[in-house]
Amino acid sequence: MVERVREAATLYMARRYMENDMALVDYDPSRTVSAIAKRFQTTQAMLYKLEQRGLLGPDRDKNTRRIYRDEDLKQLEIVMRYLGWNLMASQIY
Repeated sequence: MVERVREAATLYMARRYMENDMALVDYDPSRTVSAIAKRFQTTQAMLYKLEQRGLLGPDRDKNTRRIYRDEDLKQLEIVMRYLGWNLMASQIY
């Protein structure tokens, strides 16, 4: 099951690149994975897991750093609010 979810997330990300939905964006230090992890009081690893599961889909800058959009932040708020952070963490790890 985990492998299928991982494969689906990988295909989702590849499709976004091919469809140009995931455009290269300018570097913004307030939108990086470390800044977002601090802002939401979580870890970078948790954000990576959410991305692998297809719940987040940050854009990339020219150096392939993740840059989170407003839509990603809204999605993260929804996930945290409705699933409950502890419950969600136990299901993802």
